[in-house]
Amino acid sequence: MNTTIYLYYKETGTFEGTLKGDIETLVLNIDDHQDFVVGKAPDLYNLPQRWDGLNWQFDQAEYDRLNPAPEPEPFDTLKLKAINRINAEFERSVDKLTSEYTLSERISFSAQDAEARALDLDAQASAPLLIAIANQRGETAQALAQKVIAKSDAYQAAFGDLLGKKQSLIAQATAMSEANNSAADLDTLKFN
Repeated sequence: MNTTIYLYYKETGTFEGTLKGDIETLVLNIDDHQDFVVGKAPDLYNLPQRWDGLNWQFDQAEYDRLNPAPEPEPFDTLKLKAINRINAEFERSVDKLTSEYTLSERISFSAQDAEARALDLDAQASAPLLIAIANQRGETAQALAQKVIAKSDAYQAAFGDLLGKKQSLIAQATAMSEANNSAADLDTLKFN
């Protein structure tokens, strides 16, 4: 009579087993005296073994029963994950644009830009922030204003490119439907 048992390792080790008569007389020799259990194994060691009368064999059917394939995620959930991924990639790209500046400096960008543009139109315009920065740097407020305007214009163009790309990708993701698209289609929407 063949008896089927399922043996699971608690730890990595070598198992040698023989079946003599019935399950009660199973003789085990496990290297380094490592423990084993009969029944459900921890996830990392779900390796069911079946005695075929001569040797222990991996039991694929039992492994599949114990480790069923996960249910596919709903398409709307996959869309939301794609949109979140696009937003995160956008934020990382924007962070790269300003990574050389501290938070306090970034907070002052709009004020610097406004004052620089005001000075560009009128050399007598009020520009307390730019005047203070220029004095500390040893240059004129008008010279600093030109640098600020150039950097601001370059930043706005780069930011606009990133923002437009993000908006385009999100619009594409939003337009996708389960009837016409697959998860693989959502995966093609890469920001970088």
